[in-house]
Amino acid sequence: MVALLLCGACSGGAAIDSTDAAATTVTATTLAPVTTTSVLSATTAASTSTTTTTTVLSATTVASTTTTTTTTVAPATTVASTTTTTTAAVPPTTAAPTTTATPTTTVAPGPGSIGLLNRTGTSSGEIQTWINAAEAGLAGREANVLVVVWPIGDNISDEPDFDRFDGAPFTVNQVVMSQVEIDDLLDQIDVWLQADPCAGRDRYLRQDLTHRTRLWMEGGADAATGPDPCFETRLVTVAASLEWSEANLRHVVVHELYHAFQQRLPNWCGNPDLPRFDETRWVDEGAADYFTYSVTAELDGRSDAVSELLGEARASYMDGGPDLRDGAFATNSGAALRLMVARGALDESTILDASLFHDCDWSVDLGDANPEVVHAKGAWYEIEEQGGGYGFGAGALAG
Repeated sequence: MVALLLCGACSGGAAIDSTDAAATTVTATTLAPVTTTSVLSATTAASTSTTTTTTVLSATTVASTTTTTTTTVAPATTVASTTTTTTAAVPPTTAAPTTTATPTTTVAPGPGSIGLLNRTGTSSGEIQTWINAAEAGLAGREANVLVVVWPIGDNISDEPDFDRFDGAPFTVNQVVMSQVEIDDLLDQIDVWLQADPCAGRDRYLRQDLTHRTRLWMEGGADAATGPDPCFETRLVTVAASLEWSEANLRHVVVHELYHAFQQRLPNWCGNPDLPRFDETRWVDEGAADYFTYSVTAELDGRSDAVSELLGEARASYMDGGPDLRDGAFATNSGAALRLMVARGALDESTILDASLFHDCDWSVDLGDANPEVVHAKGAWYEIEEQGGGYGFGAGALAG
């Protein structure tokens, strides 16, 4: 089993709290060793609820010039940029495969598009399947989304290095991409951002996002987060450990995708530092994991999503304790939401289609003034084995 750090709110304007990071455990087969592929294609993803254009951008090697001062934005069809270097010490880098430089083709994000930049050993086609499944049941999506997945090696330190990662609660791991590969990936991210209708208008916003992403890649951060530079522009950035199974990677990608699909996260509903947002932080993390267990069970042809969620939450409680933030925060919070659903206090469909977050009412309605919320946060761990699966005890359901 591998503990996964999920940080849905480590985004552009939101405050970062290391205690808010969610950990969850998934077990499956081992990821293939990292390879670097050079594939450029455009794919149309059909969704049952929305019609979207899905762009898959794959690995290419593009020569880049490094300076310490400025970033020059080139037209959308050409990647020719300079990048800002950092002075922090970089973890050991393992030898990366040699790649052959090929011309870079830029496909601009259109309305409702999802782009993919994948540098892991898992095929882009497989990750695209996860993206399609995650999007299929949405009630609607307003943002363009770019999914960026890259590999990291062995963990070097278990403690978050806030200084290295500019306040982000990530740990340090081995860097396994070469500098050329990192620069190429950052170039392609910037090309996508330049072509985005919102991010493309703000050079400083793009520079800030690219700078932070460079810190994560060059510093070996175990990043799993969803930057949202604009309301209609969302990123999913995942540093995939070579120790992860494919199921681990799938869980993290789908979880972070849900945050990209949530239209009204705290930073779009007012000041995220207000007490009411700290009170309700469990809701957006719990909803993301609730959704993730549902999607992954569907992909596997299983019908035990709720039982699996509750089984993982029970294990988290036994390892950590009764507070939602003890152990796997997102999974614990997902169990609390499930308890509300089981008691008839919350409509499950609003979680699974993300319509719960179409306005900011959730940040008020699901606060601690709601007695059902208080009960769920206090009884989420009252889970027992039932008929080969897991469910809530009578006290939790009736209390």
